[in-house]
This record gives sequence, structure tokens and C-alpha cells, in this order.
Amino acid sequence: MKRGKMKDKVKTLAGIDSISPRINQLLSLLDEEDQRKFVKKFHGESAEQAAHTLKELVLGAFLLKNGFIARYEILIDGKTPDWIIYGSAGQIQVVVDQLTFHQAKHIDNQMNQPLLTGSARSWWLPNNTDRLYQKLIAKANSYEKLSNQHAAACLVSVFGDINAVVERDELEDTLHRSYEGGVFAQTQSLSGVIYFQAGAGTYDFSYFSNPSALRPVKVPEGRLRIQSLR
Repeated sequence: MKRGKMKDKVKTLAGIDSISPRINQLLSLLDEEDQRKFVKKFHGESAEQAAHTLKELVLGAFLLKNGFIARYEILIDGKTPDWIIYGSAGQIQVVVDQLTFHQAKHIDNQMNQPLLTGSARSWWLPNNTDRLYQKLIAKANSYEKLSNQHAAACLVSVFGDINAVVERDELEDTLHRSYEGGVFAQTQSLSGVIYFQAGAGTYDFSYFSNPSALRPVKVPEGRLRIQSLR
């Protein structure tokens, strides 16, 4: 990887200047080519799109901080996973893709209605297990052929948005218990799931390893700190 001084920086992220210094701090960890990819995306995206791209960046920064050789959006065999982790000999070692979990559209509309009418906001969030199960299985199936062709592990990363937060125990139930043993029992191609949550200037990462995985891989748990540069 060729890391160097950033020539281009994110000046304004979705109109919020205070976030940009933190974005640039994360970008400095990346390969120069990947820095340019992110800068181009951020400058051309809406606020909603940029929020998703930010999660992809945070995920990559965490991988890089933990010593992985990770590259962003590399086209391989007709697929473009968010991150590819390479081995020391340049081989494809791990395919990593980010799952941003959104609430069902009709529920999201109900939750946002009070913002339009000025009324009080009150709701109960439904259990996410069914939809989360379906999305994780779909991700695993999408990259199964690529993983097999290159004898690479496959990881999915999970982060829920503000209206559809995926709780840790909910994810554990989806992976290990729901639907006759959970996601891990149904697909050996999925090596594990990275789970992260946002805090005050931090992101906390957990890792769930698939005990039935064809290609196990270890991912450290921990915290990614983003310093305030204001």
C-alpha cells in the first residue's frame, strides 16, 4: 500500500463542516488511490448516501489500524466488495462487505411522520431478526462464488441506522439461534460478522466467528477513536 500526504481532502460532508476534519483523519490511513475514491464519492453524494459511505470508511480504517492490508472497492470477477484484504504475497485473503440495515419503508414513514406534523414521537421498534437473517444470507450467497474461486474468507459488517439499530443480542440470536441454528448454521461460506456501533468520537467493534466456516478468519475486537480536530 502506498500511503502519503493527502492531496485532496473532503471540505464539506453533506453541508456539515465540523465532520470533515474527522473524515480526513480517517482518510489519511488509506492507500492514496483509495483516498481519492472516497473524496470523489463524498463530494458527489447526498447526506443519506454520505452517511453510508462514512460507515464503509470507518470499517476500512479499523481494518487498517489492526494491521490488515485492505483496499477499497476493487473489481474482482464482476464483484466489487467494499473491502478486500490481501495476504503478504498479494493473494486475496478476505472479502468484506458492509450491510447498512435500514428499517422497513412503511415503518420508517410512520416514524418520520411526527417530524412533518410537529406531534410527539412515540413508537415501538419491531424485532429485526427476520429481515436481518434474510439480508445476511443474501450477502453470503452473493459472495460465495468469489470466495470459493479465490479460497478467500468472507465477512459481513453490520451497522444499523438511527431508526433501525441492530442490538448485539438481536444479532447473536440471528447468527446462532433463529431459523434452525441461525445464519452460521445455514452458510459455511460466511466466515464471520463484524458488528460496530457509534459513540462519542468512537466506534466500538465486536466480532462473531462462524464455528462452521469453511475458511475461518480472526478479527480483533476493539475501539476506533476519532479525535476532535476542531
